[in-house]
Amino acid sequence: AARLAEGRLSGRTVTSTGLETVDGRRVPDHLVQAADELGVDMRSHRSTRAQRAHIDTADLILIMDPLNYDILRRRHPEALDKVLFLGLFGDSPSLTIPDPVLMDEQDTLATIRTIRDAVDRLVRWLGGE
Repeated sequence: AARLAEGRLSGRTVTSTGLETVDGRRVPDHLVQAADELGVDMRSHRSTRAQRAHIDTADLILIMDPLNYDILRRRHPEALDKVLFLGLFGDSPSLTIPDPVLMDEQDTLATIRTIRDAVDRLVRWLGGE
């Protein structure tokens, strides 16, 4: 989602972090290939675990599912007024965009398309490109 939004939100910084990740992990090959099909290069992307500074300095925190919300609520309740579910911007609004890490090729591509469509609508909503 961050790679899709980068460059389309001029004057805004876009950062991708995870609440339950390990720093420095590479994107799995099947996700790199699926993203390639949509024109998104994920080869150099590495995971980054969200730190307090990320939370404190963010104007907007996009999350993919209710589990992310629960984690934020427990760890950073002061940040909840900055939280939006990215999936609410999709074609079929939903609180959950599933993690494509363990999906097959077809479901991975469908999920990345869902993310792309939600980011497109989010960018328009925020007044970007």
